[in-house]
Amino acid sequence: MEIKSIKILFLEDSQDDYELNIISLKKSGLNLQGVRVETKEEFIEHLDKEAWDIILADYNLPNFNALEAYALLKERYPDIPMIIVTGVLTEDAAIACIEQGITNYVLKGNLARLGSAVKQALNKRHLEEARKNYEKELEKTYEELKQRADDIKELLRQKDEFIGQLGHDLKTPLSVLMTILPMVKEDSDKPEVIDDCDMAIRNVNYIKNLVIETLKIAELSSPYVEFDIKNTTLVEIADNVIKDNHLVFTKENIKIENIIDEKIIVEADQLRLSELFNNLISNAVKYSGNNGGKITIDAHNNKDTVTISITDTGIGLTKEKIEHIFDEFYKADDSRHNLESSGLGLSICKRIVEKHGGKIWAEGEVDKGSTFYFTLPSKTHIEE
Repeated sequence: MEIKSIKILFLEDSQDDYELNIISLKKSGLNLQGVRVETKEEFIEHLDKEAWDIILADYNLPNFNALEAYALLKERYPDIPMIIVTGVLTEDAAIACIEQGITNYVLKGNLARLGSAVKQALNKRHLEEARKNYEKELEKTYEELKQRADDIKELLRQKDEFIGQLGHDLKTPLSVLMTILPMVKEDSDKPEVIDDCDMAIRNVNYIKNLVIETLKIAELSSPYVEFDIKNTTLVEIADNVIKDNHLVFTKENIKIENIIDEKIIVEADQLRLSELFNNLISNAVKYSGNNGGKITIDAHNNKDTVTISITDTGIGLTKEKIEHIFDEFYKADDSRHNLESSGLGLSICKRIVEKHGGKIWAEGEVDKGSTFYFTLPSKTHIEE
């Protein structure tokens, strides 16, 4: 790095030595402005007069020395480097200079290295200044990001509050409609009224489910939601969900098999895990086709996680649908334009898994079925 137009304050009681220093520095290619002072009073006075790049000081002066000068310099301008230029420097004095923090020292009998010593000191100062400026910018950026994060957190809180209030406001009229519409249908003997009531009931049910699942998405997206994580025997959760859906499997002529090893234990929120299994199994039933089929639930221990799989023999998935299947309001079956699905079930699954620190994905081929995988933190053994 080339150093140009540097300002040097010389603390030197010999005019001859001062001039030799100037000559040596110019020979090394430095363009400089120098001022010589001899006493402590002159040194203090000139420190405040200019923005000095470096101080070159003789070690011993009348009633003053370089260590005392450096103490004054460090108190006022700690970023300005100092180099000792002296005729003789004992080992003890050299150690004292280093301990105080003086940048370097050069013997007057070897002034050839003075230029390089000055350049090194200035380069070091420039690097230090650049580092400090970088740290200041980094700290400023951090504070800005922190403020933005606080703003985003507040917006999320307001959003959650709004959605919660909206859900409450919607549930009340929906409950009224769900009470009145079946009564109107039962009391009417007109086919068109009965058909209209059925259509209205389907739509109200859809809106009700949409509200419930939208509230779940909002809750799971909130940074404030807490899970009750505990050691959970995985096979028991899956078995309970299968029992709860027994009538559905019978109606749809679907065989379901749970082959999870009973020794596999995960760290999970049991209610959320049940909801996760229920959503994925319901999804497998929905796309198993009209001729029944088979659903298999399995799990494998990895080093720190358990990978759970739910495989069906249904209609399968295209690559494009696999890419979007966990998107909110996405419906994988293009033929479904009715009100049976909100398109939020798999989005809810994704959030439940991610809140546990796991990941979820799907694989499949058209007409060859599909498999949904997700991971959970593992507990490798049951504590007795």
